[in-house]
Amino acid sequence: MKEITLKNKKVYNIPNNWSELAMGKYIKISSLVKKFEGIDIDDKIFNEQILPKIAEIILGVTEKELKQFTVVEYSQIREALNFINEPLPKFIPKTQSVSNEFKIKMTDLNELKFGTWSDVNHLMGLDPVGNLPMIFGMLVTIERIKPWYKFWSKTEEVKDDEYLDVINNLPMSEIFAINNFFLLTMMVLKQNILSSSAPAEMKVQVMKQFSLMDGLTTFG
Repeated sequence: MKEITLKNKKVYNIPNNWSELAMGKYIKISSLVKKFEGIDIDDKIFNEQILPKIAEIILGVTEKELKQFTVVEYSQIREALNFINEPLPKFIPKTQSVSNEFKIKMTDLNELKFGTWSDVNHLMGLDPVGNLPMIFGMLVTIERIKPWYKFWSKTEEVKDDEYLDVINNLPMSEIFAINNFFLLTMMVLKQNILSSSAPAEMKVQVMKQFSLMDGLTTFG
């Protein structure tokens, strides 16, 4: 992280690269960019409407607060945001991650319930980026690593009401790496499920046999 201290004496942490960007902030920027889909974005729109909003999200300030910065300070911030010019890296899939604060482990796919798989599938179909914290929370267990002096237990499970907050503040690199593993596995599961699905003619018969109107027509 790059620290910038402005005249208001506040210290702002700005990511040096994509891996340091918190998941929640990535999602907010993604939502912002989505609003401009289909619009021919010229330099004026980008510099006046998009980049300041990205700065607000990353710094965690309001539009009003951003406007109180001096031109020199805003230039510093913009320079620090240069990492967004870099292409998004390819995160190597993995099943677990350990940081200084949390231990994250993906659910054993042999124990993944069909209901969870269906819910994840549904959420991904609606909004794969916006729903990522919820999707991620359904697929992993997160444990907080205790300080060394609490020797009787090295970790403690993160409570349900903390999950989304913890996930939104995790580096996107960790979430994408574990999520990519799940996506690869999900593709295989989908192929297996589709290949073992009922043939087309059976689907037609089921829809016909259990249609009330069809029964009335047959026996009327």
